[in-house]
Formats: sequence, C-alpha cells, structure tokens
Amino acid sequence: MGWKLRKRDDVEPILPLKKCFCFDNRMGTFVGCIIITITALVEAITVFLDWLTYDENLKFEIHGAFRSFWKRLFWKGFAICDGIMTLSHVIIIALCIFTIVAILRPNKFKIYDLLPTLRVLYVTMILYILIELGISCYVFSWYGLAGWRLPFLVWRNMFYLIRFFCNVGFCIVFYSYACEISQELANPEAKDPNEAGGIALGFQYQGVPILFLSGICFVIGLERTFHFFFKLEKLKGTAFFFGGILIVLFVSPILGMLLEFYGFFVLFSGFFPVVLNFMSRVPVIGPFLCQLLAWESA
Repeated sequence: MGWKLRKRDDVEPILPLKKCFCFDNRMGTFVGCIIITITALVEAITVFLDWLTYDENLKFEIHGAFRSFWKRLFWKGFAICDGIMTLSHVIIIALCIFTIVAILRPNKFKIYDLLPTLRVLYVTMILYILIELGISCYVFSWYGLAGWRLPFLVWRNMFYLIRFFCNVGFCIVFYSYACEISQELANPEAKDPNEAGGIALGFQYQGVPILFLSGICFVIGLERTFHFFFKLEKLKGTAFFFGGILIVLFVSPILGMLLEFYGFFVLFSGFFPVVLNFMSRVPVIGPFLCQLLAWESA
C-alpha cells in the first residue's frame, strides 16, 4: 500500500510568488535590478583593486587584506577568478540596466518583449550565483579561517553572504514575474498591464525623493528647508531636481531620473567632503579609503 499525493485546492503553491514583500512582482523586479546593479558594481570595484595588486610597479596594497606579494605567488588562479568575475559582473549589470529601462518604458517595451528578457535575466542570475559561489569557495580554500581575521576580508565575506541571499531572493522574484506575465499573456481577456504602467511606476518611484524631502523638513524644519533649496546658488540644482520629478511622472522616467540625480549632485556636492571625512573614520572601510585616496593623490 503506497501513499498517494493529492493536490489541495485550499493550499497555494509557494512558487511563483504573488508579490515581493509590500511590492508587486513588477516593482520587486525593478527594485531588485537596482540593488543588484549597485552591489555588483561595488564588487566589481573590489575585483579591480585585486587587479592592481598584481602589478609590482604600482606597489598597491589593500589595507586590511593579505599582503600582495603572497597573492603574486599564486597569481594565475586568482587572476582567472578575477577575470571570470569581471565578465560576470559586466553581464549581470548590463542585463539589470536593460531590464530597468524596459520596465520604465512600457510603451516601447511591451509585455511580450519583457517576458524573454526576464527569462534570460533569471537564468543568467542562476549561473551568476553558482559561478560566484564556486569562485568564493576556491578563494576561501586558500584563505581558510585566516580570511576572518583581517578587516577587509571580513567585510568582503559578509558582503558576499548578504549579496548571495539577496540574489537568490531576487532571482525568485524575477522568475515569479515571468510566470505572472506568461499567465497574463495566456489570458487575452485580462486587463493590459501596460496601461498606466509608466505613471504607476513613476508614482511609486517618487516615494524615495518625497520621503527624502520629508526627512529634511523634519530634521531642519520647513523654513530652513525652503531657504536651502531656494538660495540663489542652489536654484540650478533645485530646478533640475524638482523638474526631474515632473518629467518622471509625465514625460520620460529615465530622463527624469537622470535630471533628479544631477540636481541632487548640484544641491549636495558641498557635503561630499564631510561625508568622506566621516567615512575615513569608520573602522573597516576608513583605513582602506584613506589609503586609496592617498594612492590616487600620489
């Protein structure tokens, strides 16, 4: 007598997901692509720093990591790993940026155009996760437990673990959104998801600058906030920042985001030295940042 597995109608399957936390799968995919792009870019910078340590003429050392001369003894294996990860980071960043553009431009990238992009994205994400896992195991086999004794290596190990779980989660979200689109395409009577998609996504995206402005008002008050944004020397940045918000909502999300970023840079560029000074005193990344700035100035 064997057991029979029967499907229960009152229990929903775990996959595909219906939504990503408080977001729907569309917005979850959008946020996931942004986070993956930023984290992969940070990791690509660390790989680039590894490339610099291979050149004896530069005499570049990463503070808080193993001395460079030790890695040069086994440079072939590390160089192959860095080369594979550099290519992987470039591919995943390019795919995420393309997906972001496709989601922001629903009038140009229809739902049937977005579906193959999502399939390529989550398959590439699976390969990206497996490749990075294999290379991390190879590097850890050389470092061993000593990799948890140096500050920079501890930070990189923890950063990888956080990225690993985030990448797995976002890969599931990408797969769920692809399944959702497949179901919508299979049901022609369903409402077109591209209708008002750009405006809805635009309003969701504007939550970030709105919360940012609200935070400034609560911290320094309405009067000081008004004087800050409408000073004579700040009018250029203010015009680009608030103009970008309107362009995101009514014209072009991509163009509006670029204008907002430029306005933000103009408005707050005077605070960047203060931020760098503060970051230089942070225990893990502070000495590394000071060394990097000193190396560039030399």
